[in-house]
Amino acid sequence: MTDHVKKVVLELLVTMISHLGMEDLNTMYSEIVPWLSEPGNANRQKRAYQILWSILEGNTEAHDRFVISHLDDLYKHLAESLALAQPAAKKHRLKCLLSLVKKLDIENLEFIPSILPEIVLCVKEQNEKTRVAAYKCLTAIGYVFLDKSQDKRLAMKNYIEMIIAGVTGETHLASATLLCLSKIVYEYNSHLETEVLDQILEIVVAMMESKQRELLKGVVAFIKAGIGVIHFSIMEPYVKPILDGFTNWDKPIRHHFRSKVRVLLERLLRRFGYEMIHKLAGEEHKKVVNHIVREQRRAKAAKYGTVGRREEKEEDGSGEEDDGELQSDGDEEMMEDFKQLRGKGARAEMTAKLVEGDNPLDF
Repeated sequence: MTDHVKKVVLELLVTMISHLGMEDLNTMYSEIVPWLSEPGNANRQKRAYQILWSILEGNTEAHDRFVISHLDDLYKHLAESLALAQPAAKKHRLKCLLSLVKKLDIENLEFIPSILPEIVLCVKEQNEKTRVAAYKCLTAIGYVFLDKSQDKRLAMKNYIEMIIAGVTGETHLASATLLCLSKIVYEYNSHLETEVLDQILEIVVAMMESKQRELLKGVVAFIKAGIGVIHFSIMEPYVKPILDGFTNWDKPIRHHFRSKVRVLLERLLRRFGYEMIHKLAGEEHKKVVNHIVREQRRAKAAKYGTVGRREEKEEDGSGEEDDGELQSDGDEEMMEDFKQLRGKGARAEMTAKLVEGDNPLDF
């Protein structure tokens, strides 16, 4: 049998899963389980996870009875096959994990620590669908903790502690952990104790001292999400340390993150107001803050058709300058650096910015 014929047969099996009875499902399951741990055959492993997911998502009585009778075995095989999972099969493996997580009960919660490190690392995968599946798993696990526990805040605290352990790992893991914390805080901030949020924010502020761009990307992502959802009174004490962290970055790092820092400053201005942010910002970022406010006023004036009248007043000398609105030529030149992405890697950075948009969790 040629490889093409094998591929076609496996695809036919996937489409037939929904019509199989209990006996056929047992036969199919026995056939594909060894494929999950088969090294070096990514295509077969990928098909095995596709078939397994179709079984888990089946909506017939036979599928329900099969899954219930094999739950412990499924948990065992998926945990054991982690080390041999091929990159091409990760998306489908995560879909299987998501299906199993939704079926967890209080007796099976020990399954979560065995799969959580894998899910955390998958939020940094290059494949977008794999990243989306990983975030869905994180959200589903949070829901399980809330749904199966009497003390919901304690349950979420335990969940955060499981994830937060990753910040002590290598740079790649620590950055992925910050992205996961961003997602959990964004989705479940109302169920998190103040002390838990303080703990996370303290870690984020401490990590701003790092010189690793990959780690700082996770820091910026968390701040971006946190500004919008963390309560004002909890977030306020950390505004100055965050602004100081931006100022203390080395010049190459500031240049690399200049567009992202501008977005964060815009969000901080909307959340905490001009007076507070201008007062706490360093001299360099005071200029950026003033420029942002000036652009916002121009945009507002243009929207209501008042630009022409203001310009006429300025030419006549009858207009007054608002505090912090007008800047020197040097400041204008500095802000041009924020607007223009030049040099090596500029096109990729601009493309990423356009793709990301203004979604607080689109990292």
